[in-house]
Amino acid sequence: MAQKSAFDTFFEKYSGKEDYTTVDLSTDFLKMIMGFSDEKDDDINELVSNIDRIRIVVCQENNPVFAEEATKLVTNNKEYKQITNVNSGGEVTRIHVIQKQNKVTDFMLISTGKTECVVINVVGKNLDVSKVSNLSKNMQIKL
Repeated sequence: MAQKSAFDTFFEKYSGKEDYTTVDLSTDFLKMIMGFSDEKDDDINELVSNIDRIRIVVCQENNPVFAEEATKLVTNNKEYKQITNVNSGGEVTRIHVIQKQNKVTDFMLISTGKTECVVINVVGKNLDVSKVSNLSKNMQIKL
């Protein structure tokens, strides 16, 4: 059995708790959703084929402890490299990735705002970060 990652523990901690929403999307589910799409986008299909799992945790209130724990997911793991940081209207969004042999294998988005905090973790084989936002649009997920 594979060792639990810090994100596994974080996800399990908040799963099922009041004021938190957790979502776990498997590769099979993503492929099924893409099959319903009217648009047949080869780039998106390629991205989905490289994703093992997408997990999302949303704290539906401004909770500094949750935000600090989310931030520690990346600061305590030296493999993560921050690739973007956006500050806008009291909301801070950071994207971190883990690259192995020039391939992104882990993508972590942490967005903290005045009213909620969102953490999105995408794990896969060779993730094209620029295509992740296109996938979110197809699935109607606001990043």
